[in-house]
Amino acid sequence: MQITFLAENLSDLTKQLRAFIGDVPVQVQPAHVTGRPVPSWAPAGAKWVEMPGAPCLTDSSGQTIAVNWVGSMPTPGTLVVNHNDEAEEQGAAMLASIRGS
Repeated sequence: MQITFLAENLSDLTKQLRAFIGDVPVQVQPAHVTGRPVPSWAPAGAKWVEMPGAPCLTDSSGQTIAVNWVGSMPTPGTLVVNHNDEAEEQGAAMLASIRGS
């Protein structure tokens, strides 16, 4: 089987491909989660923002507030940055080889 798509530009081609595979355009969800109360420990002006998976809690300026989920209960959390020294060294070695160093 051979299938041919003809399009003037990438946008038209994308539309044709999505229509062909039956892909439904993504529906825009409301940005704020309704029905979920903001925790009492959150600062004034905080709000929930819909995300894939668990919602995100933001303060009045839009900065993310760390949340630790205990079951379905949001509790104060701490942001954790994972760092792997071995992976950092391997990445540096790869960049050096690419750059010819």
